[in-house]
Amino acid sequence: ANLNDEQLIALLDKEETPVIAMILAQLEPEKKMLILNRLEPTLKGQVLIELGSLDEIPLEGIIEVGARLREKSTYLPRTAEFSRGGAKEIAGMLGDMSSNEQERYMQTLQNEDPDLYTAVKMFFLTFDDIIEKFPSDVQRTLFVAFDLGKLAYAVKGLDQEVIDGIIETQPQKRQAMFEPIEGPVTKREVDEARKEVVVAAKKMEADGDLNIEDLLSGGEMVE
Repeated sequence: ANLNDEQLIALLDKEETPVIAMILAQLEPEKKMLILNRLEPTLKGQVLIELGSLDEIPLEGIIEVGARLREKSTYLPRTAEFSRGGAKEIAGMLGDMSSNEQERYMQTLQNEDPDLYTAVKMFFLTFDDIIEKFPSDVQRTLFVAFDLGKLAYAVKGLDQEVIDGIIETQPQKRQAMFEPIEGPVTKREVDEARKEVVVAAKKMEADGDLNIEDLLSGGEMVE
């Protein structure tokens, strides 16, 4: 039977970091974040790093841990169904965090495990990546369907030259309708608008309109 959140927390109590990572790798994204956010910050960072290196654990080790944990609980899947975590999984979890948390854990990754950091960067899309690495035709397609009011928040604080470049990818009518936001706004408002841009880009990928990994890895593009 599935455990509730409190039972799951109890199951993780006093377990080693790799074991916690192994368990989290089996959970749905929403529950994964809920449990991760219950861990104290240092442990949370260590678990994230462990999630990226689960594929280095021998299968025998996973079987052994799985068998022991099933004595504590019956909710775990069979070993053959075990997720091995990895960079893509970490990137997905980071996508559910606030921008401050994202920056903090990416910095931790960069310091603790540069190779894993590089691998995660291949999957972890940020607003800055969209601005710096997406070709203008991809930016045009992405932003043409995006609410202009939210776009004004998303680009707030960028260099005027960068903002002009983004707006110039748009049809003339939308360029004329764009109104920059005057005066200060909260960081939260800007972050939320930028996260919506990232979500829209991921939807484009899900629809088969772009390949984020290719764009982030500097794969050869033909204009």
